[in-house]
Amino acid sequence: MVTGTNGKKEECIVAHLKGLKPFIINKTNAKTIAKVLGSPYIEDWSNKVITLYPTITKLKGEDVECLRVREIIALPTLTEAHEKFKAVKNAVKSGTYTMEQMKSKYTISPEIEKLILA
Repeated sequence: MVTGTNGKKEECIVAHLKGLKPFIINKTNAKTIAKVLGSPYIEDWSNKVITLYPTITKLKGEDVECLRVREIIALPTLTEAHEKFKAVKNAVKSGTYTMEQMKSKYTISPEIEKLILA
């Protein structure tokens, strides 16, 4: 049972996520979790991986922050990331592309840019 800001008590689904506070699953997120995990049964959701992200939604005509669920976004493996880094570094060093051209194609942090130009 969860008590809302108006004092009303409501039964909710609460997810206990590793390393995070409990997460109340609303109808929107429940539908997305069911779709992402391939089952509408909460019993099947245990020990599965989901991706949470912050966004804004309307609540009573106002914009409020909320958490939403989406499919897991696969991150590149270390080998893939290293190969891309080497390719960008070689392209810049050889003069094939400028650093600005590479930055328009890839997201490059200032720290990585320093390593490329070193």
